[in-house]
Amino acid sequence: AEKNKGVEEVRSVLDAHKEKVLVDSYLTLGLTNNSFFLLRLNSYELLNNQSLIADLMGTGLGRYLTISHTLTGVTKKLNYAPKFPDLLEKLKAGKYEGEAPKYVVVIPTRKDAEWWNLSEEERVNMMAAHTEPTLAYLKSVKRKLYHSTGLSDADFITYFETNTLVDFNDLVISLRKVKEDTHNIRLGSPTILGTIKDMSEILNLLKK
Repeated sequence: AEKNKGVEEVRSVLDAHKEKVLVDSYLTLGLTNNSFFLLRLNSYELLNNQSLIADLMGTGLGRYLTISHTLTGVTKKLNYAPKFPDLLEKLKAGKYEGEAPKYVVVIPTRKDAEWWNLSEEERVNMMAAHTEPTLAYLKSVKRKLYHSTGLSDADFITYFETNTLVDFNDLVISLRKVKEDTHNIRLGSPTILGTIKDMSEILNLLKK
């Protein structure tokens, strides 16, 4: 009965905030250390995210939760791709194919000081070389980039969805081979792997 009450309180909190915060949920149990589930909170104001989390932690379920990691980033216009229009057109033409993805991978990254002090032309050239190998995986791996310099202990939060973990593994290996990768001083820590689940599914597991 106590578990049911705690879960219903969480449902009420999510419903109360739904006009300001879009919540995406993932089950990380058994796939990411020290983690049961992941929430991706999407809003136009960070204050809205904070308010939701505060209310969530005050529920009967929330009192038993520990926040193991928090990553904060913002979406921005493309920095480099407009500088190599031919590749940009190929990026736009590539579309994810097949059934809706069932896996999510989140990898925070951080660059060294040398990267930020390179000329814009040098960074553009390296990002063009970074983009080239990704084209082969556009059909099987969806991706989104968040900028987090000064907001988290990372410069970027890279977010991926896929049904084919082998393709994702091959994609990451191909990106480890380009010169731009030599400027990554953080890749993961944590790397978060989970399955895409409706929050109702996760709550039902939590009250078993």
